[in-house]
Amino acid sequence: MQRGSAVIYKSGFGLRLLALVLFGAIAALTLFYGLDESSDFPEVAAYIILGICFLGLAFVFVQQVMSRMSLRPDGLQKHGARGVAWEVKWEEIASVAFDLTQGAFPVGKAIRIYDRQGRLLVVSKSISNVKQLGRRVLDAHARMNQGEIMLLLEHGDDIRFGDSITINRDLMRAADPSTNRLVDYSLRDFRGAMVKAHALEITLAGKPVPLRIKLKELPNAHLLQPVLSKARALGPKIEMELPVDIDQLEKTDAG
Repeated sequence: MQRGSAVIYKSGFGLRLLALVLFGAIAALTLFYGLDESSDFPEVAAYIILGICFLGLAFVFVQQVMSRMSLRPDGLQKHGARGVAWEVKWEEIASVAFDLTQGAFPVGKAIRIYDRQGRLLVVSKSISNVKQLGRRVLDAHARMNQGEIMLLLEHGDDIRFGDSITINRDLMRAADPSTNRLVDYSLRDFRGAMVKAHALEITLAGKPVPLRIKLKELPNAHLLQPVLSKARALGPKIEMELPVDIDQLEKTDAG
């Protein structure tokens, strides 16, 4: 749903249906045993539990109706029962972790965002079309940050993807799949990277088993392949020695 220049992503019905099934099952069992004259279950307790189930279900429905995400040209907003829960500008985002292969179960964290102050911002799986929202967030983050990251790479800086991978113009450092110890890999051995079953698999020449890192543990995974390809194309950074004018140095010393 589009409102002005913002695209609104409302909560889906998955979490509400799940709450209805769970609370409904508890209420049905409670009434069954509470109203059974042969049962020792207190009738008063049954009605108390029934009231708690009703209040819990009402809370979930109200919370989900009020919960939505607003994708704006300048950033992302999360709205809740009390209004804007948080907002972040695209230029303030340091990293995004998003699993494109995640399932449709409406409980859990779909998108994890860290801003440059270290604040964690979460988009719930209960949001409708959360995969489409995740792709748009990744695209916006890439447009805003990829150029800067490539410049840092050209200057010889290390590009870190959380604690999992470090890439520079000389090598890629990542955990060996057999020992789980950090190992330096040559960039010329890089053959490709692909998302598969909740993880990013990196294929290397001479390695029968690809490096496999869970997407939820790999921030900015969407930038890894372009960074690896760019680093491989650039090659090792060559330190150039500036020519020294001996005559000029002697004149300076004599002066």
